[in-house]
Amino acid sequence: MHASIAPANRSHVKWMQKRIGLTSLVQFYPMQRLRQCPLCLLHLAASLACILIFTFWVRSRWAADTFAWSRPAHIVGVTSARGDIYAFHGIRYMPNHDGDGWVHFSGYPLVRPFDRMRSPEGLVFGDNAWGTRYRVIALPAWKLFTICVLILVRRPLAAWEMLMRSKFRERRVTRLGLCRVCGYDLRATPNRCPECGTVPEKKDPTSI
Repeated sequence: MHASIAPANRSHVKWMQKRIGLTSLVQFYPMQRLRQCPLCLLHLAASLACILIFTFWVRSRWAADTFAWSRPAHIVGVTSARGDIYAFHGIRYMPNHDGDGWVHFSGYPLVRPFDRMRSPEGLVFGDNAWGTRYRVIALPAWKLFTICVLILVRRPLAAWEMLMRSKFRERRVTRLGLCRVCGYDLRATPNRCPECGTVPEKKDPTSI
């Protein structure tokens, strides 16, 4: 009874695999393309961030820079100084002394607005300077650079891991005498897999 049912089951499984495969190609191939777009944008942003952070990291050893968007009521910007990166937002309680639009300040060892602030206390801190209440997030530049590099090498590492797994699986299949396609034990039938019909590759006895 098992012999009469097995061929029908195998043909049904093959039919379902073809059906599911075609359906997945039709329905999910555009979705895979859409899913890859955010990853490409993420890697592009990480690449640009690596370049900028490394540049500011090196430059901060002899000069501090502030790049900000300034408006009459608030200011948002980034500062690099002494190997650290500061992201800040300020709300003004006095007239604007920074100018309107994109502004850039440079100096050493600190630059506006940090030239009038106390020393940073922890990751997040606040202080008043230049008629503005600031909230600041401070991180070492090397930590941000490491995060960006890890984002960039994530996919190569994943591809390397998949390659190593496939090689280990191939070695295990060869060592245990299993079918490469379905994993059936071929020690009793080494010339042909009775489950999927695959013919194993014969090794050259002269090869090492």
